Amino acid sequence: ETLTKGLGMESPTTFRDWMIEQFTKEELEDIVNHGVDSGFSGLIYTKECCDLYDEHCDEIWNLAAEEAEAHGYSNVATFVGTFNRSDMANTDDGFFNLLVWFAAEHYAREILDDRDWREE
Repeated sequence: ETLTKGLGMESPTTFRDWMIEQFTKEELEDIVNHGVDSGFSGLIYTKECCDLYDEHCDEIWNLAAEEAEAHGYSNVATFVGTFNRSDMANTDDGFFNLLVWFAAEHYAREILDDRDWREE
């Protein structure tokens, strides 16, 4: 059971909230340990990733910009160029897909670090 279903939360308003609603603790751990490009529901197809980017573009872009600066990169594009699968960045859709995957992996780590998980 995902976290929000168990907590009775409303539809997600942020991408971070979407991650909490979409994935179980075990799935978040798999995203962190294996990378989102190994295939997770809602993050597999370019179209669904682009739709998520369109819905949460400000949040995802701001996160990427903050992380780019924190890691010493002059801009988001240079930062994305360092990603595994940066070969996908040669189209707009591929670039946005990579940003969504980046945000998903970032939030998966953050959510796991921020939450006290009950033993199941």
